[in-house]
Order: sequence, then structure tokens, then C-alpha cells
Amino acid sequence: MKYNPSESYEQWMERVRLFECSAALQQIAKGEPADKVLAEMSKRIVQKGLHPLLKALKEPKTNYNGEEERKKYEENYINKKPPSADHVSEEY
Repeated sequence: MKYNPSESYEQWMERVRLFECSAALQQIAKGEPADKVLAEMSKRIVQKGLHPLLKALKEPKTNYNGEEERKKYEENYINKKPPSADHVSEEY
């Protein structure tokens, strides 16, 4: 089951879960031990879930500018002023 870029990661993982659960139920119906089937199912779900994430981490980031990203981080998080409380009044 391949990851489809047009769907969200959560939607894809739900498809994976449903697929693996149905496959596990079929194996149990054939007489396989339930504990063995469930252990294999959970291992496959984790492997499939991690695959696109690990693949994305291994891809080189050619457009990355460390200095520019540091400035964006400082502007958005470190130097950000708290919002003014102009909506608060003394009247109740």
C-alpha cells in the first residue's frame, strides 16, 4: 500500500489500519494464533507509518538557508511581542 500525496498522512494511516485489520482477521479466521497475527499486524502498521517519514528525513534539502531560517525563527518566536490587551476594559 503506497502513500498517496493527495491525501493527508492521517487519512493514509487510517487506510493502512483498516487494510491490516482486515488482513489480520482473515488470518485468524484461517486458524492462525491471534497473538502472533496481532504482533505481526502491529509491526507492519508501524513500519508502513514510519516509511514516508524516514524517507522525507533522508532526502537532501537543497533550498535550505540556515541564516534565513534562523532570522524567521527569531522573528516568529523569540522577538515576537505579546498581543496588546486593547480588548480588555475596566467596565464589567
